[in-house]
Amino acid sequence: MASVVTWLDFSSDQQRNVMALLRSFEEKGTVDDLGLGTIRDAISNALYPGTSTLHTRARYLLFIPWIFQQALLKDPDRLAAVASIMEKLLIQQLLDGGESEGVIGNRAKNNLKNLPSTLYWSALQTYGIFRIPGCTKRQYERTATLGTPGLEYEGEYTTGGDGFWGDVPDAPVELRRREPLTMSLDREEATWLMERFISTASPPKPPNLLASLATRLRTGDVSGLGKGVPFWDERVYRGSDDIIRDLVTHAQRFAHLTHGASLRYNSLLLDKKSRSFGPLDDDYDYEAELDDWVEEARDLNLGTWCQDLAPFWSTLNQFGWIAKGGAVAFTEGLAHSIADEGESAMVTSRMVADLIEKREITHKKNQARFRNPGRLRSFRGEAGLRPMTFRWEIARRFLDDVAGGLGVEVN
Repeated sequence: MASVVTWLDFSSDQQRNVMALLRSFEEKGTVDDLGLGTIRDAISNALYPGTSTLHTRARYLLFIPWIFQQALLKDPDRLAAVASIMEKLLIQQLLDGGESEGVIGNRAKNNLKNLPSTLYWSALQTYGIFRIPGCTKRQYERTATLGTPGLEYEGEYTTGGDGFWGDVPDAPVELRRREPLTMSLDREEATWLMERFISTASPPKPPNLLASLATRLRTGDVSGLGKGVPFWDERVYRGSDDIIRDLVTHAQRFAHLTHGASLRYNSLLLDKKSRSFGPLDDDYDYEAELDDWVEEARDLNLGTWCQDLAPFWSTLNQFGWIAKGGAVAFTEGLAHSIADEGESAMVTSRMVADLIEKREITHKKNQARFRNPGRLRSFRGEAGLRPMTFRWEIARRFLDDVAGGLGVEVN
């Protein structure tokens, strides 16, 4: 009888993707009303492979294999259930260890539905920590007993490779004993993760900024990793391959272009809301912010960049992303307006306004605020206002954790 793989085999990955989408709606200022997420994610994946907006701290990349390896030894027939219990116990262990920032499930605790292993599964494969590319978490849980688990020696579990997991450092005894734990990496763990990050740029894989920064950590160079340093700062990409420098330059301008579109989007909707329902209760005024945007756009020489986006798309193409679809057409339309009329077109151009309205309707259909009176009435004037940073803060946090384990202070 032929084997049948149902959609359930992909539920873990699908769940992670859905949760990323839902999280975007929960975080103020990150909603993708204009449907630019495909380009944003292409840039993010190229710069920082394996990262996700759902990630918090680097040590989860070790907690997860440790938990599964120990669960496999404890009760292989109930691997998924035992690992789930351990992941939920980990929450309290971290809280007892004094951690608060980045503890997944610190509020939900035993009611946590989306386990760290689900959120980090793709990263574990990208970094070669989980050795089987394309194997879903559910598939692994069903077939793990066919591998070769580690051995139990004098009551202590070993955590060496078992055919599925890389040769991760030994797990702390506190994990199995349910004692307090922290997010801090020791030197061995930090060094091992650093090399995992570097491996993401091993030929034939293209270079990336995560690997470049991790390579610099080998020499203790943490320049650019401080809080508040923007992703386009030269301290961040110094020493990187030319293609990375080019991508950062394009990403900065794309982020500014789309931030201007978000400001204009909010301004247009507030104007429509006031005309449809009368004076606004909330006194939002984007005129000053749009004026500031124009000045920054001119400092970036955005008009020149907008004259030809082919180099931008070509750079992304080298990372395996093909420029096509509505997001690309919308970006091109904005760029043509800026190139033809100057940076102030974002504020004054009727063509830009029409592009934005058409894009929202195309992307969100009946849920578009330009079309749906109910959604327009409830609109508060704060949609998608956070400029894109392409997961830089997630990558920076990972690298900061590694630097701490290596004993290098990040200012």
